Amino acid sequence: MEKNSGKKQYESAASRKRTSMISIIPLIAVPINLLLNLPWWNVIVLMIPLIVIVLGIYPYLIKLSNEEEPLW
Repeated sequence: MEKNSGKKQYESAASRKRTSMISIIPLIAVPINLLLNLPWWNVIVLMIPLIVIVLGIYPYLIKLSNEEEPLW
């Protein structure tokens, strides 16, 4: 693991694209609720472990760069 040299670091464009998919996770609750006809509290209980897992692996998904890259 490299030490921070005091320079500002940016998330790479590829990393931003990859991690932006994480924001879709809360939207998964609606189809689960509709398809399985579960009460909302069951869906929330099912989503909590998924959110914990995603937050646990999030630091490993990020790649940093010394230059700010355009997203497109």
